[in-house]
Amino acid sequence: MKRIILVGGGTAGHVEPALALGRYLTKKDSDIVLEFIGTKSGVEVELLADTGIIFHPILKVPFPRKINLQTIVWPVKFKVAFWQSFKAIRKSDAVVGFGGYVAAPAYIAALLTGKPIVIHDQNAKVGLANKLGAKFAQEVAVAYPNSGLKEARVVGNPLRAQIVKAANQSD
Repeated sequence: MKRIILVGGGTAGHVEPALALGRYLTKKDSDIVLEFIGTKSGVEVELLADTGIIFHPILKVPFPRKINLQTIVWPVKFKVAFWQSFKAIRKSDAVVGFGGYVAAPAYIAALLTGKPIVIHDQNAKVGLANKLGAKFAQEVAVAYPNSGLKEARVVGNPLRAQIVKAANQSD
């Protein structure tokens, strides 16, 4: 059995491609078990319902963009999110990240546990967490050329099977 941890959260833009890839992987290899790291407050809670994917909620820790009270408490919150990620990742075989607030602590936990990291960024401009993770990931993929990561492979966005089926029917 191979345990693959999918990481992403906050928006469906991170979660839907993660789930599409997860469904693809489990169809190709029945020996894969998927788990997901996200937040309790993100759309991932709703989108993961009834999927059978093990959910590991971690603390939402947005990086402060200006100096305020959040700047002072951010390091403590980040450590909590890191330890929550570490617990989920330590027995996994690989981490596949899609960005969002949960990605940075998960990438660092994966790095420190020696787990391979694959990153996919869905946006025209790569997010902060994926920029960080790309520095030590084994593979980095992006949806768009000129996204800001020179070593990334342009692969487009993973799509739900229903979208692919609908597109094929309209031809």
